[in-house]
This record gives sequence, structure tokens and C-alpha cells, in this order.
Amino acid sequence: MTGNPHLSLPLRVERGRFATVEQDSAQHIAECVEAAARTELGSRIEAPDFGIPNYLMAAGGVDVDELRAALLDSEPRADAVVELVESLDDLRAESIRILIDEES
Repeated sequence: MTGNPHLSLPLRVERGRFATVEQDSAQHIAECVEAAARTELGSRIEAPDFGIPNYLMAAGGVDVDELRAALLDSEPRADAVVELVESLDDLRAESIRILIDEES
């Protein structure tokens, strides 16, 4: 690894050491986007603007534009595309797919 190493997210151990990724690499940015996508907006006291809204009980379902904006606010280096995936069950559960342009 030639650049500045950062701890990989989520934390994992490789060969007895914490895994690292190169700063600003595609993997680093993707891991940061994943961390933002797994964090509820407002849940971090030190960074209340980090994360995405909780759509669990939202009347209108997932707002794809709002979700993309929240991801880009949390990780401005990402060029993320957010897609609503068709429900595969009778519960009408919504799923999203987040794609990151690794060429950016």
C-alpha cells in the first residue's frame, strides 16, 4: 500500500492485523458510503448530519433523491446512483441498490 492507509470499514482482521485500505481509493470510498448507508441520520452525536433517513415507517416509502442527497452529504467523494429495486414479496417491502462509479 503506497498511500495513506486507513482502517477498513467495517473493522476486520487480516493476518493478525487490522485491515487497511488506501486513502481515497475506490474501496475506501465504497466502504465510507456503506458506513453512511448503515447509519441512521442523527444517530451520531458528534456528526448528526452523517447517515441516511430512516424510512422504516415512512408513509411515502423511500425517497430516492433524498437518499442520494444524504449519501452525498455524508460522503462527497462518491458518485453514487441509488435505485429502487422491485419488491420480490407480497409485503411490498422496498429495497435499494447503491452503485458507486469507481472511475470518479
